[in-house]
Amino acid sequence: MRAKRFFLIVGIIVLSLLGVYGFNELTQQKPVQGKIMLRYKAFETKNPALDFTFDYPEAGWDPVESQGSIEKYDLVYLRGPVDEKTKFTTLIHITARPLEAGKTASDLLKAYLKIDSNLTQFKTDRDEIINVGGEKAFSALCSYKAVPSYALEVPEAFFKKRMVFVVKNEHSYEFTLNTFASQYDIYAPILEHILKTFKFKE
Repeated sequence: MRAKRFFLIVGIIVLSLLGVYGFNELTQQKPVQGKIMLRYKAFETKNPALDFTFDYPEAGWDPVESQGSIEKYDLVYLRGPVDEKTKFTTLIHITARPLEAGKTASDLLKAYLKIDSNLTQFKTDRDEIINVGGEKAFSALCSYKAVPSYALEVPEAFFKKRMVFVVKNEHSYEFTLNTFASQYDIYAPILEHILKTFKFKE
């Protein structure tokens, strides 16, 4: 009788351990499965100024279009995750502007980096030349520290911002991803996919 009870207890312990192990395995696999299952769809618009298309995640990143009232620009931004504590929203946006005479994509990137250099603990981590929509594009990754909300009681946080500039048809096109530094590696692949699938309309 004691032997049966002993083996019964051992069996329960083994099954419990297997259950915990299986649960941990499923939990660890969720992020990987999330990347595999991520589906994209093509951006569509009736605004002729947004003369391009690209693929974006069909869930969790809703496109919103906007136009400048004083400054001339046309913009589409993807509204991503919202941080519960600070209400900061991760955004990816593409802005089209008339190109100032004589300006290049490199000039525009340098000008924006100069403006951002006034931010706390600003530094440029990486800059490179890439291809976007069949055109040469200039890219930079920078980091800085700022308050993530208009609420003054929210402490400063570290951010990372990737900016990419390309010039075509007398217009400049700016791509920007801005998010918490701790979350940059999570959302950077989405911007990469947008850049790879970006095409100018004929």
